[in-house]
Amino acid sequence: MSGEKTEQPTHKRLEDQRKEGQLPQRKNVVEAGLVTFAVLLLIGISGPLWGSLVTLSTTVFSGVDRDFDAARASSFAAAMDVVYLVLAVCVLVSMVTLLFGLLLNRFNFAPKALSPKFQKFNPVNQIKGIFSKATIYNFIRLLVYFSIIATLLYLVIANDIENAINASHCGWACLYPFFVSRFKIVVAVILIVLVLLAALDFRIQTLLFTSQNKMAKDEVKREHKGQEGDPEIKAGRKSVAMNDAAMPLLSDATHVVHSDQVLVAIIFYPAARQRPYVVFKAKGASVAGLCRKFRGWKVPTFNIPTVALDFYRMATPGQYMPARSAKGMSRILQASGGG
Repeated sequence: MSGEKTEQPTHKRLEDQRKEGQLPQRKNVVEAGLVTFAVLLLIGISGPLWGSLVTLSTTVFSGVDRDFDAARASSFAAAMDVVYLVLAVCVLVSMVTLLFGLLLNRFNFAPKALSPKFQKFNPVNQIKGIFSKATIYNFIRLLVYFSIIATLLYLVIANDIENAINASHCGWACLYPFFVSRFKIVVAVILIVLVLLAALDFRIQTLLFTSQNKMAKDEVKREHKGQEGDPEIKAGRKSVAMNDAAMPLLSDATHVVHSDQVLVAIIFYPAARQRPYVVFKAKGASVAGLCRKFRGWKVPTFNIPTVALDFYRMATPGQYMPARSAKGMSRILQASGGG
């Protein structure tokens, strides 16, 4: 059936959707980029951040036996170093996330997407949304993601229980490096899984968006028809194509008007009530030889410099002359009748 939406959306349909703010939901890709950048940034500033935290802890605990005001002032000064680092991290992560999202959506800004959509309050649409492809996909994606993470955490913890017990016997010197190494493994695995699922999600969201915007065959035909332009323009293009496909020979010309520098060969039949049709035009030293050639074909030639120059300026081979050529054509006909 022609009403079934089985055709891939056209480029115009996708661009129209983009202008309305309808884009593939790639939040998971942005989240993966956010988490990855945040972790890498924290690793990069781990030295200064760890030093500031140690200084803060030392200052706070050493102030127990000191005057309250002095302890508060020193603790506040130490805390501000940590606050500045945390604020810098938050600002950088926010800016990178915003820029990454804009790049992902090709800097699209659609005010229409911000307008309220009252159809969202329709309970029927809400029920349909529960069983939509996107909802089912998101459920499966989250289930797979948390299943993988839970399995990896279980494997890491289960395999290292005995090592953790042994490390506890030598105290902090063994426990700290042990748990830090395991923590790094868990974070690395989570990031790898997150990035892989984000790459898969990017592709799936694109397919879902394309599926949601599929078009019926009639819609595709109407859109292509609308893109072809104005009927007059299409008729002009068709005329040019037909003329190019069946261009008359030079010897088919009925009149040639020339000067010493320009030449125009046309087909004109007064009884047909059509404007002159341009077969050929030339300029320069070849005019004299072309005139001899046309005379050899028994084509009437007329040396009328003013008309030849006007015709040369307005003539386009393969097309009809404009209406203002009538005055020059009448002079050619007068010369023909006089000859």
